[in-house]
Amino acid sequence: AKKLDFRFKPSKYLTSFATYSEGFNAPRVTEVYPAGLHNRGDGFFIKDNFFIPNPGLKHETSENYEVGFKFQKPAFINDNDLFEVSFNRYENHIKDYIYMERIDRSIIDEEDGSTQFVNTPQAILYGHEITLRYNYDIYEASINYTEVRGKNTTLNLYLEDLPADSYTYNLSVYLDKYDLVAGYSGLQALEQNRVNPETIQRTDPTPGYFIHSIFLSKRIRQNYEVNLKVDNLGNHKYRRHASHLFESREDVKLAFKYKINTF
Repeated sequence: AKKLDFRFKPSKYLTSFATYSEGFNAPRVTEVYPAGLHNRGDGFFIKDNFFIPNPGLKHETSENYEVGFKFQKPAFINDNDLFEVSFNRYENHIKDYIYMERIDRSIIDEEDGSTQFVNTPQAILYGHEITLRYNYDIYEASINYTEVRGKNTTLNLYLEDLPADSYTYNLSVYLDKYDLVAGYSGLQALEQNRVNPETIQRTDPTPGYFIHSIFLSKRIRQNYEVNLKVDNLGNHKYRRHASHLFESREDVKLAFKYKINTF
């Protein structure tokens, strides 16, 4: 993959950048060979909708452009704290973009509705991220906002089934005496019910949700690390936009890492 990165520092505290890169995205197994019921009909007007495999699904290639800046400066208390604000804007031009094509059928039709992952020749994804971060001594807190939009440029239609706008909240503490990091992470996904105003295309709306997680990371000597994370603390029932399947409930993850030093 190719990547070109340009950085400019107009002042002591401000850094700006521009990046060009080329990407590659292979289809997932669940996109090539999905199976089962996708969406149940209403029983009166619309039939049930079922997934259809697509063994001929192609991989995506993309040209990616990104610009942004980062501002860092000691603030508020003394030189032991650091305030940071960063912003980046991106635009990805994608060839053979993979998206979910849904065809619903009336109860008077002979066949059921179908959903299949297919390629469109050209699409564009664009969006931005904003992050505020504050660090003081052993404590760090941050808030991140993410927004993504897209357009099928082949058909000149907006893409409606994209991730919902979201906020991510992080709070962590580093106990250097024990070489241990403990923290909290919260994901707030906003409600999504965007539509294509030029057509009759509609997306099933997804209600907003707030997911809480906690984590612990302990380094042992120089080469060993143990990580513990509890996702979706409290067993909140939710689903990501366009997935039509509920995500895992409370999930405990334990990982062990060993670093090998080489010459």
